[in-house]
Amino acid sequence: MARVNLSEMSVEALMDLRKRVDEMLLERRAEIEIKANMHMMMKSFFVATALIAAASSAQAQSYNWNSRRVVVDPPTAAQRAAAD
Repeated sequence: MARVNLSEMSVEALMDLRKRVDEMLLERRAEIEIKANMHMMMKSFFVATALIAAASSAQAQSYNWNSRRVVVDPPTAAQRAAAD
C-alpha cells in the first residue's frame, strides 16, 4: 500500500480513508472466517472418518487425537493361538 502523509489530508479525506480501511478489514475478516470454517469442517471429516475406521477394526483400541492415527495393540497370545 502506498505511503500517505496523514497530516496533509483534509478531514473529509481522512474519514473516507477510514471508511475504506474498515471496509477492507471487514472483507478480509469474512475471508478468514470462511477459511477457518472450511478448516474445521475438514478436520471434523477426517476425525469422523478415522473414528469410523477405528470402530470397524477389531484390533483398534483407541484413537490418537494429535496424530490422527488409530492405535492398534498387537494381538495377545490367546488371539494368536486362536488364529492358528
